[in-house]
Amino acid sequence: MVNIGRGNTWQAQHFLVPAECTSWAAYCMKGGGQRTGPGEVNHQNFNKFVRDFFMREMRQRGMTVSEPNEVAMIDVSLDTLYQVMEVVKSKGLKYVLIAHPDSADEVHRKCLLSGVFGLLLNLFHLDAMKLYERRTEITTQGLKIGTVQRVLNKPQPQTVQNIGMYPASLLRLRCS
Repeated sequence: MVNIGRGNTWQAQHFLVPAECTSWAAYCMKGGGQRTGPGEVNHQNFNKFVRDFFMREMRQRGMTVSEPNEVAMIDVSLDTLYQVMEVVKSKGLKYVLIAHPDSADEVHRKCLLSGVFGLLLNLFHLDAMKLYERRTEITTQGLKIGTVQRVLNKPQPQTVQNIGMYPASLLRLRCS
């Protein structure tokens, strides 16, 4: 059920047929020139974001959401992303949330790419995260660390709702 709210924004009430998210993980990429110091996203507050905002939002919309299999910090690199996606695939997970530095632009194209593979991705403007999504058949969602910081510093219900809507819609399609 969807209502149109103030400012003509879509506001989901509850899914008629909610998805289930029972095998998933969340990773936060560290490095890549992201701001450090007060307000920095570290393991503790990324875990808070995942549990107190992301999971709560999906549950409020009627989704069945289990505890994540893993919430971890990883390096910003194409090799690390590849390794993580291969491990996630071997564990049989269905969904991965990846928070990445704002400068990495969704780990799309500028994920500190190196080697021939990195050159090809940059040359053809390919998207590393979505390429791995297609290869592993695992739903991925990129999220800028700056967005995580803003939600942690000042809760933004519409932003959190938008983030929670993505896996809800895609997991329903892929798991049906």
